[in-house]
Amino acid sequence: MKLNTNTTQILKNFSSINQNIMIKQGNQVRTISPTKSVLARAFLNQEFDSTFAIYDLSRFLGTVSLFNEPELTLKESYVEISEGGNKFKYAFSDPSLIMVAPDKEIELPNPEVRFTLTEDALNRVMKALSVSQLPDIAVTGIEGRILLQAVDTKGATNDSFSVEVGETDANFRMVFRSDNIKLIPGKYDVSISSKGLSHFKGETVEYWIAVESNSKYDG
Repeated sequence: MKLNTNTTQILKNFSSINQNIMIKQGNQVRTISPTKSVLARAFLNQEFDSTFAIYDLSRFLGTVSLFNEPELTLKESYVEISEGGNKFKYAFSDPSLIMVAPDKEIELPNPEVRFTLTEDALNRVMKALSVSQLPDIAVTGIEGRILLQAVDTKGATNDSFSVEVGETDANFRMVFRSDNIKLIPGKYDVSISSKGLSHFKGETVEYWIAVESNSKYDG
């Protein structure tokens, strides 16, 4: 098999959430962050024909990138990466060393906040986070508007950046750690529950992300 562009993009994104991964037979891949605050799932437009564990996903993808058009052949204990006369045997990890994402479906408890996050709005806030080095992202309902903000909710600085993403009749501030927001660029349908969990659903990938304890929802 060959890893197509879509699969490679998703695996690169998942490597930023957790360095290791259990890739299961089929076209669905999942990962979970070491703190269990982020769970991600994607449906690929190609399938793996067996289940295997990779301890360092970034290293694995870096190895694949050594070849222009590599062919991957899954063996019992390794994957053979080849192109012409060039080959690399990449050993699988012991599954006991891998933090495996759960297979069960996650139900979001009564989400009070819903909006559509455009790719442009996401890119603007992520750029603001990078430039300003702010630690948090907040989804804030105020004066009838929903704002996506790059902020410091602990008050070390009053700097903030806001993008309007929707309308609301409620007042709230749902806070996320910025290092938990590692989304593939795109548009997402966002649902947030004051019970402490959110869901970002894209076209082929979705994320369940914990909401921080200093969040509040006044209704």
